[in-house]
Amino acid sequence: RNSGYLIMNITTQVIDLPVVIAMLDDGSKVIPDELSSYTPTQWATALESLTPAQRLKLWPLIDSQIESSVLSNMREDARLLFLESLSTQSVEKILQTATNAEAVEILNVLPQKTVNKLINKLVYGIFINFYILFSIFPTSFSLI
Repeated sequence: RNSGYLIMNITTQVIDLPVVIAMLDDGSKVIPDELSSYTPTQWATALESLTPAQRLKLWPLIDSQIESSVLSNMREDARLLFLESLSTQSVEKILQTATNAEAVEILNVLPQKTVNKLINKLVYGIFINFYILFSIFPTSFSLI
């Protein structure tokens, strides 16, 4: 896996795996400039190419705005292994920013019990937000 060579995925987006690994080994807390333009597909390829421990080091460095896209671009087997290493709260947070298509890709690999739990939490969160809005602006909403 960590061969020290450039890796190319099916969509021909090159990742510089040695630079990614060096960044993780150095304990970097930010993405270096030479990696800052990576696309979600490139980050997905990088995560798939790393060990589980390296994946957990890299994940917090990836921009939270693209996390769901990164996950949905990972191979299903790698996505499942990685999602199993994250807390339910982390997955819930990722799903909150995901598009519908990304959410389906992410949830598709998880056990049904986990999916049900996540969906219930997300629906409850939407209900609470609506309740708060209705409490603050009761005359702004009308029943049809």
